[in-house]
Amino acid sequence: MLANKGLRFLVAGAANTAVNYSLFVLLVYVGVHYNIALVIEYVCGICLGYVLNRYWTFSSTTSKRKDFPRYIALYVAVFLLNAVILNALVLFDIAGPIVGQLIALCAATLLSFQLQNKWVFAGK
Repeated sequence: MLANKGLRFLVAGAANTAVNYSLFVLLVYVGVHYNIALVIEYVCGICLGYVLNRYWTFSSTTSKRKDFPRYIALYVAVFLLNAVILNALVLFDIAGPIVGQLIALCAATLLSFQLQNKWVFAGK
């Protein structure tokens, strides 16, 4: 069952990430500061990701009143991790914002899957 969830999470996440990372790149390209672009990317990603993961990846039967606040809390934590990694990569001249965001997304994705599976959409 976990393998199926993992595969669905990868497909949903790839679609969500492609859309929202493209938005991030576009915003940075047109001159929006990468931290503002990151906020916009996450707001859009939270909306699309919640629908994809609740209904398709995890087929959640828990109450929306229960899982939506958890989902938001999760993504606040994931956003903070992402922002710290991205800013460190850019600040220490390890990567620019576009490549740095790709690197930061890897860590954020691993944390996101584990917490969604075990806490946000976990069945009884």
